[in-house]
Formats: sequence, structure tokens, C-alpha cells
Amino acid sequence: MNIELELLKDSDGYETLAFSFWKKNLKTINDKKKVVSMIHHLYHMCCVESAMEIEDLDEVLKDIGYSKVGFMVDMNTSSQNYSLHTYNANKKI
Repeated sequence: MNIELELLKDSDGYETLAFSFWKKNLKTINDKKKVVSMIHHLYHMCCVESAMEIEDLDEVLKDIGYSKVGFMVDMNTSSQNYSLHTYNANKKI
């Protein structure tokens, strides 16, 4: 399974690391572990712990209709809140 890294602009206009993958290639538990690990890395880059598990990923992905899914963590600098965003990686944000 391939994971693509890219730099995107967050809500404050700063570049942040994001990643994407094709949902059809998410076939095994190891593939899901890779995605969960990447989500942990995104949070750790912001010095925040992540509690994402494979079951959580399954819950998130079942409601997403995109064929290519992207994830990024956004921090609101005024409130210091972090949030995980999904995006359609087939379209430019």
C-alpha cells in the first residue's frame, strides 16, 4: 500500500504535512496499522498524543465516500485546539 505525503495549508495559512491513500488499497490489518501510525505521526509533530486505533479508523472511513482519502492535523492557534481533517485527495484543496 502506498501512502503519499504532501504539504497543504492549514486554516491559518501555514504549511502542514498531510498524507493520502487509495481506499481500495486498504486491504489488510497491516495496511490499516500503517494509516493509524501515520495519523499518530501527524499528531506527534504537533507534540500531541493520539488515541486513534484501527477500530476508530474503520468508523471514520465508513462515512467517507472519497476513493482517495487524505488526512491532516490542523491547529487553531487562537484556541490551541487540534483537529484531524479528512479531505478528498483527488481534488486540490
